[in-house]
Amino acid sequence: MKNKLKAISISSIIFLCLFSIPIYGAEEFTVPEDVQGNETDVFSSGDNGSGDYILEEGHTQVFTAETEAAGTDENIIIYNGIVYEEDEYEDGLTVIGYTEELRGVSKISIPVLVGEKVVSGMRKECFYGLENVEAIEVPGSVTRFTSGIFDSWEGITLFCSERSSAYFSAVRNGITYDISAFPPSYVIDESENGIAYVLNWETMTYTAASLELRNLSEPKTVVYKDEIAGYPVTSIDTGKFFGVYYEDQVFRFDDVKGIFIPDGIQELAQGEISPKLCYDFEVGDDIIEWGYVNLTSVVFEEGETPIKLHKYTFSNCTSLKEVKLSSRVRELPPYMFVECPALTELELPEGMTKIGEGALQGASNLKSLYIPSSVTEIADDAMTGLTKLTVYGKKNSYAEYYCKTHEIPFKAEGSIEQEKPYIVSTKGELKKRWLYFTVDLLREMDGAEGYEYQTLLKDGKTVYRTKKAATASCVLAKAPNDIYVRVRSWKTEDGKKVYSEWSDPAHLYLEVKAGDMVLKKAAASGRKVSLTFAANANFFKESDGFDCRLQKTVSSGTSYVKRNQKYRNLTFTNVKPGTYIAKARAYKLVNGKKVYGNLSNTIRVVVK
Repeated sequence: MKNKLKAISISSIIFLCLFSIPIYGAEEFTVPEDVQGNETDVFSSGDNGSGDYILEEGHTQVFTAETEAAGTDENIIIYNGIVYEEDEYEDGLTVIGYTEELRGVSKISIPVLVGEKVVSGMRKECFYGLENVEAIEVPGSVTRFTSGIFDSWEGITLFCSERSSAYFSAVRNGITYDISAFPPSYVIDESENGIAYVLNWETMTYTAASLELRNLSEPKTVVYKDEIAGYPVTSIDTGKFFGVYYEDQVFRFDDVKGIFIPDGIQELAQGEISPKLCYDFEVGDDIIEWGYVNLTSVVFEEGETPIKLHKYTFSNCTSLKEVKLSSRVRELPPYMFVECPALTELELPEGMTKIGEGALQGASNLKSLYIPSSVTEIADDAMTGLTKLTVYGKKNSYAEYYCKTHEIPFKAEGSIEQEKPYIVSTKGELKKRWLYFTVDLLREMDGAEGYEYQTLLKDGKTVYRTKKAATASCVLAKAPNDIYVRVRSWKTEDGKKVYSEWSDPAHLYLEVKAGDMVLKKAAASGRKVSLTFAANANFFKESDGFDCRLQKTVSSGTSYVKRNQKYRNLTFTNVKPGTYIAKARAYKLVNGKKVYGNLSNTIRVVVK
């Protein structure tokens, strides 16, 4: 159970003392004898650069037994008699001293967490003066440990985690230690694959953090463990070393041909299996490229635990031929199989719901892809450029709808009951200056007696108009441009209308562009300006008219406009003297409004 940390201020203590109210169980920081000053000297949160405490005179920090913890400053915490300082750089706590509560104890236990902060360091001399201590427990979360925390280690046993900072300090300094109380901070699986498993002390779970494979007599399949020392292995992250490094570590896994991922693994890091995603880095004078450059097979074990995959998981695995995904994989993340040309077939598991953006781009030889009916979201560019691909799935599924709208060959294997309509086309045309959209559905809904089509404004929510139709194709007459449409079917059950789910909204948009205009000549004669436009077939066939302007070249003065023109030649009269720019632009009439094209070229005209 986490205890709440409370603090009592100096001003509160002074106030209580003035009114003669006793403070029971008052405690003070214990100051090492070799740095003691007068009676008011206390530890401050500062450091003089040598690791020793800075002592400040003139005030006394007092802490009461009525609180489980108290602080001398914003970055000081006292918990169970141990004084911690917050590390502003590493977001952890460092043990810096103790209170009188620890004076007579024989055993000290350093916790992994105090509140929500990890205990990650112990400062030199932090337990000086404690003469009764016979044992101290230091978890592997403490990565900054010094043997000089006590006056002497004589008669004291250090209970620590194997391969932790405290463990290595004990080995180097001849301190009596015992590793039975804690799981190892990391384990190198020498007998199997040379995988380093690193313990996360906050979650008490292991991460498979690196491999040490070299000079194998035959291709190797990496089989990750699902537990270490009774604690679960929940993630794989080769790029996360947790400070672990051992001699001759190799990150380019040329001899790894296969990977087996057990049920317990809940997460793979971004680009974990990608040979090229991670940056090359230097070890000594060598540039190390990491990754599974010759990987051909990956198998996910079946189970109940969902697994989270991140972007680029298998990207650039150019030799990857076989991928067996389990039902634990609920999404294909973005760019998962980018540049995997050896992959020719893939079966997505039942229970998967989403295929992310660009997920299969670059799998250029993918011929067969099975998409289960549970998939209800596929990114628009998920399969861009896959010219050899045929998708297999259930009739009436979202996969069939997606393939229809993206012109990907689809073969149905069985059928599912269609829960909602799918809009596969919204073709628009301009007839007699009004927009008409034809909305086609994938197919008629089973037992449908009719359909309800709703146009929605740009927010995709506000209903603009509702139309009822008897078929799975509907023409929306005189419809606004750049809005959305959705549809649902209905049938009668027990004398009442029962509606299906709404379809996904589809965009109603027709690009309408007026023809371009070319101003061929502009000339002034007295107070008249005559303009001649080129016989541009594009303009005269695609536009309903044009607006023309004579615009003053200075900010003041009169500009002249002629609207709704239809002929190549026009004249401005009664133009005041000055310099003007002549220009025009054509328009088309759409639903009673002008839709303009590009501005024409300009010609300068001087009226005298």
